[in-house]
Amino acid sequence: MSDGARKLPGPALFWVLLALMFLVALGVVLGREALPARPGTPLPAPTQ
Repeated sequence: MSDGARKLPGPALFWVLLALMFLVALGVVLGREALPARPGTPLPAPTQ
């Protein structure tokens, strides 16, 4: 059983990373959609 799981570590890792990247991109898109669209409003500057 363990040999079958170790036979293709490359493609499995590739698909896991691809899924993570897709979820991150989806989260960024949803995050931008949720925020109010104000092109003229600058980002809040960090307090120093």
